Amino acid sequence: MSERPLQDPKQYPVDAAHEVVIELIRSEALICSSNNSYGTTRGEQLADAAITAHKKLVEYYKSLD
Repeated sequence: MSERPLQDPKQYPVDAAHEVVIELIRSEALICSSNNSYGTTRGEQLADAAITAHKKLVEYYKSLD
C-alpha cells in the first residue's frame, strides 16, 4: 500500500473502497493469470470485477456503525 494514511471506511466509504480496489489491481489479485489478462473480453471482465468489488465494499463500509 502507499505511504499515505488510508481513508477511514466509516467516514469516507467510497474513497476507502477505491483504495482497496486500486491495491487489488496493483497486486493482480483480480487476474487469474497474466496470460488471461489480455484481450477485449478479458479486459471487460476485469473491469466488471473491479466495479463489483468497489460497489460491494462501499455497501459494506456504509453498513458499519
